[in-house]
Amino acid sequence: MPAVVLDSAAVLTMTGIDTFASPYEGMIIRVNDVVVTNGDPDGGPGDLDNLNEIEVTGGLRVDDNAWPAATPYIDPLPATGEVFSSITGPVSFRNGFMKLLPRDLEDIVFADAALSTFSPTLAYQRVGEAGDTFPEVLTVRLNRATDADLTVELTSDNTGVATVPATVVVSAGELEAVIAVD
Repeated sequence: MPAVVLDSAAVLTMTGIDTFASPYEGMIIRVNDVVVTNGDPDGGPGDLDNLNEIEVTGGLRVDDNAWPAATPYIDPLPATGEVFSSITGPVSFRNGFMKLLPRDLEDIVFADAALSTFSPTLAYQRVGEAGDTFPEVLTVRLNRATDADLTVELTSDNTGVATVPATVVVSAGELEAVIAVD
């Protein structure tokens, strides 16, 4: 059975109904182009530890309740600001919230990977030497691993002090790459 695609107005209507009377209860729906608005929302009644739950655009909760126990859930768990192309699954009223319950990784389509961090905020390099910085190596980190290599463009604000390569490649399946500094 194909999923019912909900637009943002329908999601807002659905999340405003906090009873079993929702017309979406038990239906398989898909929401498109949603953003994580809360990567660690408070649990509802009876859901004090609230593990593996996020809130997306429109206040819709996404939970792992229908996820197969033997299959690892989304790792890392999406953070606030992360974008999904779509999320599909049955809808259920649980612990005071309407929740979308993806059933497996095929129900979750991430948007393009994005730069998550550029760290550390302070690093050193010895004068006249090239390579890794210290005390920690300078890295770029993505929010999600990709299926193909991803090139990240780099620049230095002051090439008289430090230069970096024009690009660094985060290899397919990896989350981060080290930046060599001259």
